[in-house]
Formats: sequence, C-alpha cells, structure tokens
Amino acid sequence: MNEKDETELHQQAMATAQALREVMKALVREHGFAPEAVVAGCHAEAAAAMVVSLGGIEAAERMRAAADQVSPLPSLGDVRLAECEPAGCA
Repeated sequence: MNEKDETELHQQAMATAQALREVMKALVREHGFAPEAVVAGCHAEAAAAMVVSLGGIEAAERMRAAADQVSPLPSLGDVRLAECEPAGCA
C-alpha cells in the first residue's frame, strides 16, 4: 500500500470515528441509553467486525496490543476525583 492510500484510509478511519462518536452521543442524549451500554454495544460490534475482517488470531493480537496501551490510563471518574478540592478538615 502506498503512502497516499494509507493517508486516505487514515482519513476515512478518523471520519468513521467521528461519526460513531456522534451516534453514541445521540443514543445517550436523545434516546436515554446508559453510556455503559452504548460503549459495550460498540465494543461488541467492533470486536466482531475485527474477527470477520482479520480472523480471530490477528484480531486477538491487535486487541491485546490495544489493551496494553490503555491499561494504565485512568477513567474519567478517576481524573475528576483527583482534581477535586479537599473539603473540610481531618
């Protein structure tokens, strides 16, 4: 694959990610879905699509690599808690 093709694929991937973010927001805000349910559903579909397009072994290897990258990251709730001002006194 040449550089132009890779650039186009990257741009398409970024546009797809943006569209998915908009759909996910709409499911939560407009339809009242629980954010955790939306994320779980998207994850299940993404994992299934990876298996279909790449095969189970390659999909699992890529998912493990992604898991290694995100494992040390805090959740939004953890970040918000860490940024809170202490209240009261001990």
